[in-house]
Amino acid sequence: MQIAAAMGAEVTATCSTKNASFVASLGATRVIDYSREEALQARARYDVIFDTLGVASFAAAKPALTNVGRYLCPVLTLGRLPAILLSGLVGRKRALFAATGLEKPQRLRAMLSEILTQIDQDRLAPVMDRIYPLADLVEAHAYVEAGHKRGNVVVM
Repeated sequence: MQIAAAMGAEVTATCSTKNASFVASLGATRVIDYSREEALQARARYDVIFDTLGVASFAAAKPALTNVGRYLCPVLTLGRLPAILLSGLVGRKRALFAATGLEKPQRLRAMLSEILTQIDQDRLAPVMDRIYPLADLVEAHAYVEAGHKRGNVVVM
């Protein structure tokens, strides 16, 4: 969210009521409380929907996308795979698997270098939620899967 906002994007984010001000402080132009409002209303129009938790399907997101909109998700499931494979065949809206870790090393180095530059220039402030020792990997994974983390979770 911070990176998109720093690049000039108008960011709409969804979260719980208690996290609204926190999410706004990270660069969201508009914050939607998912307990009170549906983010993917048919009248909404987004160029990109980045479903970081994999909670929506491409079918649910598609009506809220612009004509050439993109639905990005880093969570690859068998249910999501047909939309990713078939969206390129019909219409101009696309469902895409978004996993930065699969980028080529030279691209990853360039991206990480840019992130470090933004941190040095105080344009990006990484948010750390919890740090776990490697021995607690199962507990860390369970915490992330619960879907209520506020920032990054690190396992060392």
